[in-house]
Amino acid sequence: MTWYYKLRNKTFIFIAFITVFIFFYPLICAEETLYFRDVQSFFYPMKYFLAQSFKSGVMPFWCPLYFCGAPFMSDIQTGVFYLPSLIFLVFSYPLSFNLYIVFHVFLCFCFVCLFIRGIGLSVPAAIFSAIAYSYGGYVLSSINLLNNLTVITWLPAMLWSYTRALTLRYLFYYLLTVLFLCLAILGGEPQLFILSVIVTFFFGLVLCSKNKINIHLFMKYNLIFVTMVIVSLMITVVQWGPTYFDYQNSMRIKGFNFSEATEFSMFWDRLKHLLMPVLFSRSFGSEQSVVNAIFPPHGSIPWLLSIYPGLLLVPLAMISIFKKPLRETVFWGCLFLLGVILALGNHTPLYHLVYKILPFFRFPEKFYFLSNIGLVVLAAYGFDRIMFSLMNAGVHTKYILWIIPLILFADLYIAHSNLNLTCKINYYQLSSPFYKPVMQDKELFRVYVDEESFTSRLSANTSINEGQMLFQAIKAANVGIINNINYVDGKTGMELQYQWIMAEILKQPWPERIKLLQLSNVRYIVSAENFENNPDIMKQIRRINPILFEIRNDLPRAWIVGEISPLGAWNLKDYSTRQFNARTSALGPGSVATRHKTPHYQGVDNIIYDKPDRILINVSAIKPGVLVLAESAYPGWRASVNGKPANIIRLNYLFQGVELDSGRQQIIFEYQPPFFMLYLTISIMTLLVFMVILVLETNKFFRNKKTRGKT
Repeated sequence: MTWYYKLRNKTFIFIAFITVFIFFYPLICAEETLYFRDVQSFFYPMKYFLAQSFKSGVMPFWCPLYFCGAPFMSDIQTGVFYLPSLIFLVFSYPLSFNLYIVFHVFLCFCFVCLFIRGIGLSVPAAIFSAIAYSYGGYVLSSINLLNNLTVITWLPAMLWSYTRALTLRYLFYYLLTVLFLCLAILGGEPQLFILSVIVTFFFGLVLCSKNKINIHLFMKYNLIFVTMVIVSLMITVVQWGPTYFDYQNSMRIKGFNFSEATEFSMFWDRLKHLLMPVLFSRSFGSEQSVVNAIFPPHGSIPWLLSIYPGLLLVPLAMISIFKKPLRETVFWGCLFLLGVILALGNHTPLYHLVYKILPFFRFPEKFYFLSNIGLVVLAAYGFDRIMFSLMNAGVHTKYILWIIPLILFADLYIAHSNLNLTCKINYYQLSSPFYKPVMQDKELFRVYVDEESFTSRLSANTSINEGQMLFQAIKAANVGIINNINYVDGKTGMELQYQWIMAEILKQPWPERIKLLQLSNVRYIVSAENFENNPDIMKQIRRINPILFEIRNDLPRAWIVGEISPLGAWNLKDYSTRQFNARTSALGPGSVATRHKTPHYQGVDNIIYDKPDRILINVSAIKPGVLVLAESAYPGWRASVNGKPANIIRLNYLFQGVELDSGRQQIIFEYQPPFFMLYLTISIMTLLVFMVILVLETNKFFRNKKTRGKT
């Protein structure tokens, strides 16, 4: 009957599959996908670009589709090296996007089950806690903040493997923990990764404290854990190395002020939802009155849509704490309280201390993550204590053990099945009829969508669906990436300094804006503004239809100028006051300006992006000049002219170019993150050693396991 017990121990996988299928049936079988919040404007187009790059067989170092080009791979949220991203190679889009999300919820379920069983609790308790974690408010709210989901998936995995490593002392489980640490790093949310490492470390201390521990063993434990973290960092340096470089060129390097850091702090009254569900009805997206009822008083949507863990969780957690508490339950109880304190943010004076220690942390509600895992584990202990008490009282618990998890699943399904709004998969192809000229134009150009002109006209009664549909209709920044629309601005996770500069210029009066738009190869402006009241602006643009304008005499993506004027000081005031004919002249370094003093214009013969990060330009230059490329200047670009390396010049504050002699020229611009090959070498070498050890230890582990089974 050994096979029967082995099969019974794997029942959780079958239950995970069934529950995920029930919860996410529309995404798996009904040709629907997600669109709410960051999914539509950020993650859906980002993963689409990643999927297209993978299928083209190219490494997407650079994305030319937003902010006049921006680093892509080095933005850790993109998940270029994240192993589950391989799903985009297997399935078509958006099914692969849907399965990517569903797969993570499935893994949450499985790893919570393994962890709860690993700390000695029953199979029903493991199923119960896995349902609470996977379909509770925190995990399901993280779906529309996708990089959070891809990190919190791996905390229970780390806890399980590290618990096994400490109790069984097998190297195999230490190596497995390193693997999960790597996946958590590559998942793309550094703040939650740091918290996951801290939780795993201190829970390990709790486990070790069960036995007598001297200073030697304590130091040994710390050394092992630090070694695991260092190895995982060495394996993943190919990702976080370029990310760290970008961070040094980001506005975030300055940190956040207290107001920015505490945005999306949880209100005290939301804690009532630990016991009371927030019912997200089917009309959640279509009726603003429903949103107002869910999030009173004004329908302001919080960062974390729900914290409801299921009706039974809090009572069971309290039983585990107050009825003969253990070291473990005290630890998880303290973790729960810590998570609540962090989530309250500026609604508790203690967060001022947190801000002083971690000024780069933001959105306090996300740190309810600690409370969520603490509550789930406490409830598992409480579940078993109730069951054992009933058994000791002579109550037949066979059916109760399975009915309670079923009730919990039904409870969470009713509460959360409509939390993540879905739409038909053709939704992302929709656009306003007025957008047709843009979609039909096959030349190389960029678009500027003046979102403020549309959103400022929305009323307080505008529903979520209406708002999201507006962004889709006008192809707001990033949304049109799946239609290969190039944007002058956009939405990225790193907030690089040059991107901030562009965003600030685009907040200035229209004369300053149009100057940047012309330099940026913008041909079309999408706006609800009535420009006819401003004749000076209408001299520079012409109306095509009610929302679409075309810039007169727009500049191409690349052209040759004959004159370079000294760049001068770089600030917004200097930018707005400089006057020059961008068609025949450019602003550049003074050393280059001395060699190019005769204004002239010449177009290029052709320009091709044969890869997202490789630009080929051919031109027969009539006379010497400077090629201006309206692609964002950023460390990592290199250029060649007729196969010979060429110095890249920073032009017009934000862009780049090279000097050219007369005659036929082929210019190639290529981007690769600085020091990438060094990072890649370190990662490959460490990974090879790690994989060899892992394979050897895996064989040894299963041989020993087979031997133990026979004896």
